[in-house]
Amino acid sequence: WASVDSETGIAEYQYAIGTTEDDPGSGYIVGWTSSGTETEATATGLQLLPGQAYYWYVKARNGEGLWSGVGASDGIIAVEPLGSLGEVKTRPPDSPFTVLNLVASTTFSDLGDFIFVQDTGRAAGMRLNGGTGITCGARLSVIGQAKRVDGEWQIDLLEPSAVVDGPQPMPLFMTQRGLAADLNEDLIPESGLDPTGLLVTIAGTITRINTGQHVFYVNDGSNLADGMGPSDWPYVGVRVSYRTFTPPALGKRVAVTGVLRVEKATLSLDAFVNG
Repeated sequence: WASVDSETGIAEYQYAIGTTEDDPGSGYIVGWTSSGTETEATATGLQLLPGQAYYWYVKARNGEGLWSGVGASDGIIAVEPLGSLGEVKTRPPDSPFTVLNLVASTTFSDLGDFIFVQDTGRAAGMRLNGGTGITCGARLSVIGQAKRVDGEWQIDLLEPSAVVDGPQPMPLFMTQRGLAADLNEDLIPESGLDPTGLLVTIAGTITRINTGQHVFYVNDGSNLADGMGPSDWPYVGVRVSYRTFTPPALGKRVAVTGVLRVEKATLSLDAFVNG
């Protein structure tokens, strides 16, 4: 902050911290405190509520002892520091948080207006809305809020991410039965690792191809079914969405690397679903 008195100069600044956009006059988190003639200060040891906006109020006294009006800062939202995306999933929706050292598992241009990030230990991953210019392998420090949309965890950024380039992450090789954690209506795993949002590799045989929808199905013998396809010939395997390449032919053995996603859909007819 700064103030100017060309005649008598500034003799002292005082600051306070509260929760309203304008000086409330009482009920401060930090009461009026002198900083002398220093134009900045740091307040530590505060008990802050995550999601609450806090404001700094500042006033100046000139050499004649006259006080200025009170200026107020923009709101600063308190966030909860968390150690992993797994912890994020345990917090109430839309609770502000910060997580350090996440790894981008996709490049922004891959998917349009979002990327995927995961913990360095590859225990959890999430969709991150935004992320313009971020490339696969980048290390991010994120301040945001999490939510679930049709079964998929997503992060909305509250502040731009701090980004440092890094090596691309290695995928987890998984069986398709290991991927099928979404065995209930809410797509919430009942136990074990939740692999959704992680960069994974699967292998198997191509069982169906739909070039109109840009998807094909790969089956490793787990014989998963998502309810799609005609009732007398349902699609078997894990659905793979693709964008820019031509998929191998039906019956070919393949290994596929990508980010595991879930999708909540309402079927018009009864269908067998096991993953």
